[in-house]
Amino acid sequence: MQIVCTQHKEPIENCWLEPATAFKFRATYLMADAEEDVYEHGCQPGTGVCKISQKINTEADTLKGLIEKLAQEWELDENPSDGWIMMRDEGADTVRIIYQRLENASSLPPSNTEKERWKKGGIRMWLADYSFTVEKVRAESISIDDNEAASIGLEVS
Repeated sequence: MQIVCTQHKEPIENCWLEPATAFKFRATYLMADAEEDVYEHGCQPGTGVCKISQKINTEADTLKGLIEKLAQEWELDENPSDGWIMMRDEGADTVRIIYQRLENASSLPPSNTEKERWKKGGIRMWLADYSFTVEKVRAESISIDDNEAASIGLEVS
């Protein structure tokens, strides 16, 4: 029997928006970069820096749950409408979930005072992109024999 997404009328394993208990969402990589953002002139060419580039392993039962976990782990706003976007690469088995925000020199969201100074050219700000590679994986249960567990020192109850 094939489970079909009720919203998109396609097999559930092809749908990124509807969770199913047989699947989990896993973020496997984070790449974060930033460019200087000048008020009313946008990001400045040649100012890009890579802040983070590393493998990660964060899982959740739903895409929303994954965003919430990533937001907490990386100190980002978890509301999907506040800076989160999804990009699908043609033919890829993964998507990129990207969070974008304005940051001060300490890589933190600016205060209102800092934003006003930035608008007047008094301080520099950066537009940061946190790009998470996300895959939808089949959740599999594992079976461990009691003797195997006991052989490595686990108490079996």
